[in-house]
Amino acid sequence: MDHQGVLYTKNYPDHKTLDTFNIHYVSVLNKILNLDPKIDIVISSDWKQWVTLPEMKDFYVGKQ
Repeated sequence: MDHQGVLYTKNYPDHKTLDTFNIHYVSVLNKILNLDPKIDIVISSDWKQWVTLPEMKDFYVGKQ
């Protein structure tokens, strides 16, 4: 899954604030993930240089 341009819709990287992810799309993603507990997200991104794994988890669960 590519989050750049899909869940993350800003034109510039602002990895420090949760509002950079579109909350509607994050909500849709979470509905899909809740359909089957065996579904996992695999993140392969250079964001790992700026964002910790716990911070990235916050993006995907939609914490604001």
